[in-house]
Amino acid sequence: MSGIIRRLAAWGISPLFAAAFVLGVLIVAVVVLLNTCAPRSDVRRVEANTRILVNDGTAKEAAAEERLTDTTTINYREKERANATATLPNTRPSDRRVRRGCVILRQQGAREADLPVACRSAR
Repeated sequence: MSGIIRRLAAWGISPLFAAAFVLGVLIVAVVVLLNTCAPRSDVRRVEANTRILVNDGTAKEAAAEERLTDTTTINYREKERANATATLPNTRPSDRRVRRGCVILRQQGAREADLPVACRSAR
């Protein structure tokens, strides 16, 4: 750095001005260098945000599929309960309630031994 200042002084430029000029060039070089590195960090940040958004979208898709499966299962079970009681005549609602209750208990995973006697299969 002192060699550059001496050369500038040899050309008739004052040493103080030469030192200020060299320091200014160094500052500009540092600023340019930092500005060229900054867009890379922006690109990395955008890539990270994109990965996060893709992961979030995948999770939301999976949750939507699970909700659809759950809704389908719930609708099927409601239909099954309605069909189980539809074949009984309206004159005997207690039997209807018993069959509906049996269907619900089986869907909830009750063991055969835990079911009421009216719900147990004849084996």
